[in-house]
Amino acid sequence: RSFFGPWAFWSGEDAAPIQSALDPLTDFVILVSAGKKAVSSSQAHLRVRTSPLWQGRPERANARAAHARQTVETGDFSALAAVAWAELWEMHSLFHTASEPFSYWEMGTIEVLGAIQRQALHTRSIVTMDAGPNVHVLVRTAEVESWRAKLSAILPGFEFLESAAGSGPRFQWSASV
Repeated sequence: RSFFGPWAFWSGEDAAPIQSALDPLTDFVILVSAGKKAVSSSQAHLRVRTSPLWQGRPERANARAAHARQTVETGDFSALAAVAWAELWEMHSLFHTASEPFSYWEMGTIEVLGAIQRQALHTRSIVTMDAGPNVHVLVRTAEVESWRAKLSAILPGFEFLESAAGSGPRFQWSASV
Protein backbone atom coordinates (compact mmCIF):
# COMPACT_ATOMS: atom_id res chain seq x y z
CA ARG A 1 0.00 0.00 0.00
CA SER A 2 2.90 2.37 0.55
CA PHE A 3 4.27 1.67 -2.92
CA PHE A 4 2.09 4.28 -4.58
CA GLY A 5 2.19 7.97 -3.94
CA PRO A 6 1.08 10.36 -2.92
CA TRP A 7 -2.35 8.68 -2.52
CA ALA A 8 -3.42 5.06 -2.78
CA PHE A 9 -6.71 3.29 -2.16
CA TRP A 10 -6.45 -0.02 -0.37
CA SER A 11 -9.33 -2.47 -0.73
CA GLY A 12 -9.00 -6.05 0.46
CA GLU A 13 -5.68 -7.34 -0.83
CA ASP A 14 -5.37 -4.71 -3.55
CA ALA A 15 -3.92 -1.22 -3.50
CA ALA A 16 -3.93 1.21 -6.39
CA PRO A 17 -2.93 4.83 -6.89
CA ILE A 18 -5.70 7.42 -6.98
CA GLN A 19 -5.76 10.95 -8.30
CA SER A 20 -5.96 13.70 -5.71
CA ALA A 21 -7.20 17.26 -5.94
CA LEU A 22 -5.87 17.98 -2.44
CA ASP A 23 -3.01 20.38 -1.83
CA PRO A 24 0.24 18.65 -0.82
CA LEU A 25 0.14 17.54 2.82
CA THR A 26 2.66 17.15 5.61
CA ASP A 27 2.16 14.55 8.34
CA PHE A 28 3.07 15.51 11.89
CA VAL A 29 3.37 12.38 14.00
CA ILE A 30 2.98 13.21 17.65
CA LEU A 31 5.15 10.56 19.21
CA VAL A 32 3.56 9.22 22.37
CA SER A 33 5.51 5.97 22.45
CA ALA A 34 7.91 4.06 20.23
CA GLY A 35 7.46 0.86 22.24
CA LYS A 36 6.23 -2.47 20.95
CA LYS A 37 2.47 -3.05 20.91
CA ALA A 38 1.14 -5.47 23.53
CA VAL A 39 -1.55 -6.71 21.11
CA SER A 40 -0.46 -7.40 17.54
CA SER A 41 -2.53 -6.10 14.65
CA SER A 42 -3.36 -9.69 13.66
CA GLN A 43 -4.64 -10.43 17.15
CA ALA A 44 -6.58 -7.13 17.18
CA HIS A 45 -8.35 -8.09 13.93
CA LEU A 46 -9.68 -11.19 15.66
CA ARG A 47 -10.58 -9.58 18.97
CA VAL A 48 -12.58 -6.64 17.56
CA ARG A 49 -15.12 -9.09 16.16
CA THR A 50 -16.23 -9.73 19.75
CA SER A 51 -17.14 -6.07 20.33
CA PRO A 52 -20.85 -5.21 20.48
CA LEU A 53 -19.94 -2.41 18.06
CA TRP A 54 -18.76 -4.94 15.44
CA GLN A 55 -22.26 -5.41 13.98
CA GLY A 56 -22.35 -3.32 10.80
CA ARG A 57 -18.67 -2.34 11.13
CA PRO A 58 -17.54 -3.71 7.73
CA GLU A 59 -20.33 -1.81 5.99
CA ARG A 60 -19.59 1.42 7.90
CA ALA A 61 -15.87 1.10 7.22
CA ASN A 62 -16.44 0.46 3.51
CA ALA A 63 -18.81 3.42 3.24
CA ARG A 64 -16.30 5.63 5.08
CA ALA A 65 -13.47 4.45 2.82
CA ALA A 66 -15.51 5.21 -0.30
CA HIS A 67 -16.36 8.64 1.07
CA ALA A 68 -12.69 9.27 1.95
CA ARG A 69 -11.65 8.30 -1.55
CA GLN A 70 -14.19 10.72 -3.02
CA THR A 71 -12.95 13.54 -0.77
CA VAL A 72 -9.36 12.95 -1.90
CA GLU A 73 -10.37 12.90 -5.55
CA THR A 74 -12.47 16.07 -5.26
CA GLY A 75 -10.09 17.85 -2.87
CA ASP A 76 -12.66 18.26 -0.08
CA PHE A 77 -10.21 18.69 2.81
CA SER A 78 -12.88 19.45 5.45
CA ALA A 79 -14.92 16.36 4.58
CA LEU A 80 -11.79 14.19 4.69
CA ALA A 81 -10.93 15.63 8.12
CA ALA A 82 -14.42 14.66 9.38
CA VAL A 83 -14.17 11.13 7.96
CA ALA A 84 -10.73 10.58 9.50
CA TRP A 85 -11.82 11.87 12.92
CA ALA A 86 -14.91 9.62 12.96
CA GLU A 87 -12.92 6.57 11.86
CA LEU A 88 -10.26 7.14 14.52
CA TRP A 89 -12.86 7.05 17.29
CA GLU A 90 -14.85 4.11 15.92
CA MET A 91 -11.79 1.94 15.29
CA HIS A 92 -10.37 2.48 18.76
CA SER A 93 -13.82 2.01 20.34
CA LEU A 94 -13.84 -1.50 18.91
CA PHE A 95 -10.62 -2.23 20.77
CA HIS A 96 -11.96 -0.82 24.02
CA THR A 97 -15.23 -2.79 23.83
CA ALA A 98 -13.98 -6.21 22.70
CA SER A 99 -14.81 -9.12 25.01
CA GLU A 100 -11.12 -9.01 25.97
CA PRO A 101 -10.77 -5.21 25.95
CA PHE A 102 -7.44 -3.70 25.03
CA SER A 103 -6.13 -0.31 24.17
CA TYR A 104 -3.23 1.06 22.21
CA TRP A 105 -3.75 4.41 23.89
CA GLU A 106 -1.51 5.69 26.60
CA MET A 107 -2.04 8.70 28.85
CA GLY A 108 -0.19 10.82 26.29
CA THR A 109 -2.60 9.72 23.55
CA ILE A 110 -5.55 10.96 25.57
CA GLU A 111 -3.72 14.21 26.34
CA VAL A 112 -2.97 14.79 22.63
CA LEU A 113 -6.51 13.97 21.44
CA GLY A 114 -8.00 16.18 24.16
CA ALA A 115 -5.79 19.14 23.23
CA ILE A 116 -6.63 18.71 19.55
CA GLN A 117 -10.35 18.56 20.28
CA ARG A 118 -10.34 21.53 22.70
CA GLN A 119 -8.66 23.65 20.02
CA ALA A 120 -10.98 22.24 17.29
CA LEU A 121 -7.85 21.35 15.30
CA HIS A 122 -9.54 18.18 14.05
CA THR A 123 -11.76 20.40 11.89
CA ARG A 124 -8.79 22.19 10.28
CA SER A 125 -6.45 19.20 9.89
CA ILE A 126 -6.76 15.51 9.18
CA VAL A 127 -6.27 13.73 12.50
CA THR A 128 -5.86 9.99 12.45
CA MET A 129 -4.30 7.08 14.27
CA ASP A 130 -3.35 3.58 13.34
CA ALA A 131 -3.22 0.66 15.76
CA GLY A 132 -0.85 2.33 18.17
CA PRO A 133 -0.59 5.24 20.61
CA ASN A 134 0.76 7.91 18.25
CA VAL A 135 -1.41 10.60 16.66
CA HIS A 136 -1.02 11.81 13.07
CA VAL A 137 -1.99 15.36 12.14
CA LEU A 138 -1.95 15.98 8.39
CA VAL A 139 -1.87 19.62 7.33
CA ARG A 140 -1.46 21.54 4.12
CA THR A 141 2.28 21.78 3.44
CA ALA A 142 1.92 25.49 2.70
CA GLU A 143 0.80 25.95 6.34
CA VAL A 144 3.45 23.74 7.96
CA GLU A 145 5.26 26.55 9.80
CA SER A 146 2.12 27.82 11.53
CA TRP A 147 1.06 24.26 12.39
CA ARG A 148 4.48 23.48 13.83
CA ALA A 149 4.15 26.49 16.15
CA LYS A 150 0.51 25.71 17.01
CA LEU A 151 1.17 22.05 17.87
CA SER A 152 4.29 22.87 19.85
CA ALA A 153 2.34 25.42 21.89
CA ILE A 154 -0.55 23.12 22.82
CA LEU A 155 1.55 19.95 23.22
CA PRO A 156 4.69 20.92 25.14
CA GLY A 157 6.94 18.01 25.97
CA PHE A 158 5.90 15.84 23.03
CA GLU A 159 8.29 14.87 20.26
CA PHE A 160 7.10 15.43 16.69
CA LEU A 161 8.14 13.67 13.53
CA GLU A 162 7.44 15.32 10.17
CA SER A 163 6.96 13.61 6.86
CA ALA A 164 5.77 14.64 3.43
CA ALA A 165 4.00 12.30 1.04
CA GLY A 166 6.15 10.49 -1.42
CA SER A 167 5.46 10.30 -5.11
CA GLY A 168 5.95 6.55 -5.41
CA PRO A 169 8.87 4.64 -6.87
CA ARG A 170 10.94 5.97 -9.70
CA PHE A 171 12.87 3.96 -12.23
CA GLN A 172 16.29 5.30 -12.94
CA TRP A 173 17.90 4.15 -16.13
CA SER A 174 21.61 4.02 -16.49
CA ALA A 175 23.23 2.76 -19.66
CA SER A 176 26.87 1.90 -19.68
CA VAL A 177 28.71 2.19 -22.94
